[in-house]
Amino acid sequence: MARLKSPSALMADATAALEDAHAAASNAQSPKIDNEQFKSLAECAVAKSFEAIGLAEQALANHQKSSESG
Repeated sequence: MARLKSPSALMADATAALEDAHAAASNAQSPKIDNEQFKSLAECAVAKSFEAIGLAEQALANHQKSSESG
């Protein structure tokens, strides 16, 4: 049986994804970027935010599975 990734490791990954989303969103606020740069940064912020949500959901599921089996 495959070993589940630990909830804390998944939350660390979620934190990294949120940090990336924050950086992209912060950079998108610059008045010095053009429309294409804004679009790219905004898309990155959205994608990284959804990635973080998925990782946090997986962490919760893995925590519940380990709580039930432990």
